[in-house]
Amino acid sequence: MSVNYCLLDSFPVEMFDLIFDYLSTIDIIRGFLKISPYIDNIILNYNFYKINFESILKNEFDLICNNINGNKIKSLTLSDGNDTPNQSNLFLSLFKIEEFSLNLNNLSLIDINNQSMEIITNNFDKLNNLLSLTIINNQLRCSSILKNILSQLNRLNISSEDLFQNLIQMNKLKHLIISNRCSFNQLQLLINHCPNLISLNISLQRENGQNISGINSNLTRLILNMSSK
Repeated sequence: MSVNYCLLDSFPVEMFDLIFDYLSTIDIIRGFLKISPYIDNIILNYNFYKINFESILKNEFDLICNNINGNKIKSLTLSDGNDTPNQSNLFLSLFKIEEFSLNLNNLSLIDINNQSMEIITNNFDKLNNLLSLTIINNQLRCSSILKNILSQLNRLNISSEDLFQNLIQMNKLKHLIISNRCSFNQLQLLINHCPNLISLNISLQRENGQNISGINSNLTRLILNMSSK
């Protein structure tokens, strides 16, 4: 009786993990899924999926969602942009926020609609290991629930309105990008609330009589765009 044998089954799990670290999620699924039960199990249990759904094709979106467990996703980008309208609604109908509680480190929300944003922000307290958050949407304002997640982040990319309406002490924050203009006073307030900030990308509103050299901080990297009122 013949026995089907796959040579790749002799490779250790650690080798596949190293290979997968250099591949996109869609490449992993298309290249390795259904080769053998052994490799299927490795794919199922790989813990470092970095998934970017911005501008993704619908068939690739479906392929990923049908073959990856939410608790294995390390980094996630959702978008309701022109290329992927209502993507967040579909994603949230397939996955529960609780699935991302232990493994998700990085979350990016690009032009997310109000309904999905409310669902996600209302469940921020379940994302226990989230360290990096990006929210890009000029029309949307986050609720005060955003405060529940700010204190645990070390990276943040957000609009100034969202941040200063929910500002709290952020001792763990080290890298910050603010996507629209801030005043000099807001910059001072920000530095006071982020004592360990080392990287800042900000657009600052030029004001007469103000001197940025008077601000004390631990910054080692600063990208500063100046504009008039």
